[in-house]
Amino acid sequence: MVDDPTMVPSNLGDDYRFSSNSTSTSFNFIESCGGTSSSHNVQSTYSCGLARLGDSNSNPGFSTRDILSDAWAQGTKSAYRSAWKLWYDWCSRQSVDPIHAPLNYILNYLSMSFEIGKAYRKINVYRSAISSYHAPILSVPISKHPLVCKLMKGIKFRRPPMPKYSSTWDVNALLDLFLSWEDNDSLSLQHLSFKLTVLLCLISFKRTSDVKALDLSRRQFYPNGVQFTVYRRTKTNIHSVFYPAFPQQQKLCVVHCLKSYEQRTQHIRNPSFPQLLISFRKPFMPVSSPTLARWIRQTMSMAGIDISLFGAHSTRGAMSTKVCQAGGSLSDIMKAANWSTY
Repeated sequence: MVDDPTMVPSNLGDDYRFSSNSTSTSFNFIESCGGTSSSHNVQSTYSCGLARLGDSNSNPGFSTRDILSDAWAQGTKSAYRSAWKLWYDWCSRQSVDPIHAPLNYILNYLSMSFEIGKAYRKINVYRSAISSYHAPILSVPISKHPLVCKLMKGIKFRRPPMPKYSSTWDVNALLDLFLSWEDNDSLSLQHLSFKLTVLLCLISFKRTSDVKALDLSRRQFYPNGVQFTVYRRTKTNIHSVFYPAFPQQQKLCVVHCLKSYEQRTQHIRNPSFPQLLISFRKPFMPVSSPTLARWIRQTMSMAGIDISLFGAHSTRGAMSTKVCQAGGSLSDIMKAANWSTY
């Protein structure tokens, strides 16, 4: 396969371009992807906290609260609910109102979490959850109080956040696997689903939750690729994703794979559900992000990648590393992957 600069996407949600003189199949594919203490009723306090977490069953008529809670993704709600429960239990033992606890109690709680070995990111979730439902102190939200910020800075200095992976794997392992498979039209629906999911994540550096948000009803084919307009909420609030065609090698072309997948599933999918990716088994319903992650792990395992060390999310790091090695701009890679800082 030869190097073809026209295969570099002009719009991948975010623009980026790469260049190289290599002629290897995998290389060219990579390049183209380019207050006060109070001991009032404990259960009442906990219920109040949960209500503020967006528990619609507690007061279904309070639409303002429900709308405000929708500003958070479901995963954030779940994390905050768990963090709030821990804070509530601790305050209960101290006979302190968790919604109006004095500042020194909050500082002690965060410090105690550090002392028992909690990671910086976990303690930061505790801070955010408490701040979201605790009354401001002197009109300052807990998360922005100078002493809380100073404490978190000290925690971060003493126990810096560590990357999840200290190494990565070679994307060529997956590409070689796909090259060894039959043509898309001859693949089983299971393998075709696995392949499409992996390509969608690899080429755009996207999360499984981003790929889950892709809908057939908001898909548009172009001569040089396909673009999805994203209206569902995603963690990075992406609005569109462009996938370039790769006609030099159809076995690695996400557009060709997508067309085969659409043709294969058009008679089994429920038109009431516009989500692109559906189960390959009856009743062929839309799949969740964890299911997509499982598909990716299974495919990685087929390629000989150690899934006891690497999860589905590692595709982002593996692909960005490969593109960077191929000469891609680090700033462009981070922009395409929606990474905000180095």
